[in-house]
Amino acid sequence: MKHPSTDPSLYQRPSILRRLAAIHYDGLLLMAVSIAYGLVYIGLNKLLFGAAEDRATGLAFQLGWLLTLLGFFHYFWTRGGQTTGMRAWRLQLISTHGKTPTPSQCLLRFVLAVPGWLFFVTSFFDREQKMLQDKLSGTELILLANKHSSIAQ
Repeated sequence: MKHPSTDPSLYQRPSILRRLAAIHYDGLLLMAVSIAYGLVYIGLNKLLFGAAEDRATGLAFQLGWLLTLLGFFHYFWTRGGQTTGMRAWRLQLISTHGKTPTPSQCLLRFVLAVPGWLFFVTSFFDREQKMLQDKLSGTELILLANKHSSIAQ
């Protein structure tokens, strides 16, 4: 079977609206993951430490939650380059070399996501429509031709 070209410059870039739609979809999933994480944290905290409170607070909770969110993106981005929201909107994350992003690229993209979206306007002036997190992490989003396409290997 012949693989498609791995030259990212040959692919169409998604619009900002398509990116926002995928983020919204993934945001709903992340809320469910966050609720599940909170329930597990509270349960373990009561079981292991006999905590009297039914709320999740503190630095340990926050760090664990952040690692859970990072794990969500890392899992999907390193296994085909698509979260569920990205799959629904036919987006795929690839490295600038057209391959599946490396774990370090995923980590950097995750860390840069919030500042990148704060400055999303810069993508309007970029020839390749790249956002801050695209440029600095060595990754980019592409628009797939149909629902069943995938180029990353």
